Amino acid sequence: MPHAWLERDGERIASHRLLRAGTFLLLTGGEGEPWCDAAAQADVPIDVYRVGTGGDLQDPDSAWSRVRGHDEAGAVLVRPDGHVAFRAASLAGDPAAQLRKGLEVSLGHRASGTAGLKTGGRA
Repeated sequence: MPHAWLERDGERIASHRLLRAGTFLLLTGGEGEPWCDAAAQADVPIDVYRVGTGGDLQDPDSAWSRVRGHDEAGAVLVRPDGHVAFRAASLAGDPAAQLRKGLEVSLGHRASGTAGLKTGGRA
């Protein structure tokens, strides 16, 4: 995962400090609410943060914007070990399906069409 200094509640925090053992991390742009909704359906723990205007985290030096590899509507999914599992450059198509595919590949469940996300609505 790329390093960048972000701000949460006025305090600097390194992007790597957002990782928690056993928990995936999904970072979206300021327009990433559809990704947040998709992550809420996951059967695995995912911490989700929107980075940017109106988001949970701010990018005061635009450092994250330069290294994230996606626009304000895109997202990056990071495994608990800090490796990027999936990146969507923008919001195109169904974010729940894209996130599910990223989780399936990361978890080794490629054959199943529903692994990684609950069916039947939000959790």
